Amino acid sequence: MSTNTLVDRPSQRPDVIDEILTSLKRYDVSVIKDLEDYLFDQYENDYSDLNSNLALLKLYELSDETSVERQDSTLKILIKGLIQFTNSDFTLYLHLLPPYIFTTTNEYTTKIQGLVSLYELLISNKFDQFLAKNKELSLVDDHSVKLIEQTFLSNKNSKFIMSEAVSEEVSVTRLSKVVGQLLQN
Repeated sequence: MSTNTLVDRPSQRPDVIDEILTSLKRYDVSVIKDLEDYLFDQYENDYSDLNSNLALLKLYELSDETSVERQDSTLKILIKGLIQFTNSDFTLYLHLLPPYIFTTTNEYTTKIQGLVSLYELLISNKFDQFLAKNKELSLVDDHSVKLIEQTFLSNKNSKFIMSEAVSEEVSVTRLSKVVGQLLQN
């Protein structure tokens, strides 16, 4: 089930990163390298720090510099979000990406759009389709796929996963009666 990973401080978080996140340094682009190094540590040692990753994406947003390293870091952050797909991590990360990501087509934006499609498969309880699509796109490494599978299997029957949208038809007459009653109160 979904948890609030924003308030959780990973035990692996170094004091220097904690100081960045709890001070105005959080908005200082000079700490980007520190946060990138910490992201690499998260990736290598199988833990996630939502707060730190959001801060890094925000700094990317504030800085007009672009580089292959920043693109790689953004992709790593999104993969961390996929591993935590039962939480809101992935969607929070998406909200800090620039709008052009979804309106232009290049190698980088195509990768991000591919990760979004993988996320949609996961939250739709379509793990086999996720595996097939990832095999086609080659976006998520085998180790991360295993971590995603562990998350999937441990949450397979959770209520947050919806395989179909639920809807109910309501007649116009019934709807107007309900709205009319609400307006009278």
